[in-house]
Amino acid sequence: MPDIPADAASIDAAWLTRALRSNGVLTDGAVASVQVEPLGGSQGFAGQLRRLRLTYDGEAHGAPPSYIVKLHSPNAITRELIQRIGAASREIRFYRELADRAGVPTAALHFAAREGERYVLLLEDLAPARAGDPAAGCSPEQVRAAVAVVAGMHAAWWESPALAALDWIPEFAELTATRHAICREAWPEFVERYQGRLPDLCNRVGPALIDGLDTVRHVLSQAPPTLLHGDFRPDNVMFAADGAGTPAAFVDWQVMLRGPGLMDVAYFLVSATERDSRRAVERDVLRAYREALARRGVTGYTAEQCQTDYRLAMADVLSRIVVLTTRVLPEGAAGWSVFDILAERIDGALVDLDCMALVTS
Repeated sequence: MPDIPADAASIDAAWLTRALRSNGVLTDGAVASVQVEPLGGSQGFAGQLRRLRLTYDGEAHGAPPSYIVKLHSPNAITRELIQRIGAASREIRFYRELADRAGVPTAALHFAAREGERYVLLLEDLAPARAGDPAAGCSPEQVRAAVAVVAGMHAAWWESPALAALDWIPEFAELTATRHAICREAWPEFVERYQGRLPDLCNRVGPALIDGLDTVRHVLSQAPPTLLHGDFRPDNVMFAADGAGTPAAFVDWQVMLRGPGLMDVAYFLVSATERDSRRAVERDVLRAYREALARRGVTGYTAEQCQTDYRLAMADVLSRIVVLTTRVLPEGAAGWSVFDILAERIDGALVDLDCMALVTS
């Protein structure tokens, strides 16, 4: 096994040859050259993402001309967070053990290794499919298509006995207990950062919801469990290049979990739409989600429970955004503007859905 590179610039032809031979992708041939490129449209908040373009010497036997490499973050705070929640090891295990039966399309894994806080994955390059952009948002067609695909995965695992066998994937209550603890630690920093821009969230709505996170976690833990992507955002959805809005694959499985399906739906709507766009599609998306579950055999999930779970899930999304804005990137880093956008969007969603009343009642 080759050593884990310190960063993308450290990846050379010799390292790639060893990695691809160790996994059987290469047998007789060798990597002759590698060109490292930025990956347009994806920020790689929790790590480094790059495209690698390769040439080969000898018999490559159809080895791909390009890969996507995913590496640990250069930021020590982010690396510690990823280590604390076991995110890298979980993603590697997903690709090795579950990807072919998860119920959604995803990239193929060609090599992976982890040691402590450092990790590396070589993944299939899905170009010309492109990741969505949280800043620009998704079209209504993309939102509906992405939620329809994730609904298929949720339906396949909905209250399934097979979920219990996936004990290496945390349950909602377990993972969110850790996230909620981090959120409470970070809340004063969030308030300091956004007090001037989001006074209602920082002074009235946010404190009530932070105090109510245990209630959110308890009630949502009673909802029917399924398999969740856990980080269902536009930049983790590879959309087909045909412009039809069809998701070609879901990527980034570091925080997958077992829990209520509306967690994925709520987070996607906040990260994929600005306030007016969310209001315009929200009701239709929730109805279509329930209909997709029903077509695949899910029974007993009422419109009332779906709406309540959605509102509670929005309250939990606040804890995600608090952690993102305080523990993932230093302020001013590349991609930081997306965090500001997410903070503004969750503020609007919590007010529109009156999540504070639901939690405090």
